[in-house]
Amino acid sequence: MNRSQIKTHTDVIVYFFESFDIEMIDTLLVDGEQYCGLDKAAFLEKINEIFKVFISAGNTRLIGFREIIDSGQTKFTSLSDYYNNSVGYSFVGNNSSHFLDLMFIEEKGIIKSVLDCGNLYLHLPDRDDINRLSVEAII
Repeated sequence: MNRSQIKTHTDVIVYFFESFDIEMIDTLLVDGEQYCGLDKAAFLEKINEIFKVFISAGNTRLIGFREIIDSGQTKFTSLSDYYNNSVGYSFVGNNSSHFLDLMFIEEKGIIKSVLDCGNLYLHLPDRDDINRLSVEAII
């Protein structure tokens, strides 16, 4: 995402995820909220560890792909059909096939929650669970 495409709070967060900018993500997320079932500080620690995995795999940035949900049916529908005011992104390394799927839930234009999503679907080669990074899996 480039700066001219930024129009929402989610767009800004996606932009800073793509550039591994944990400090700006910290600034933009709301204190006192839960992200992936964790308080903000614990969530940011896990995201920072995930960023380190991406970087150690040779990635210099992430590419955020807006997602659709795999409904288990032949037709794929958008996440907003399942969760109001939400959008899913798959963050894929620019030099590896590692990826992280997250769903951002907004309330009044501000991200109020983030979910670690294992059910996002994207037609990319090398997309299998061995390359999936997860907030829940980081210790």
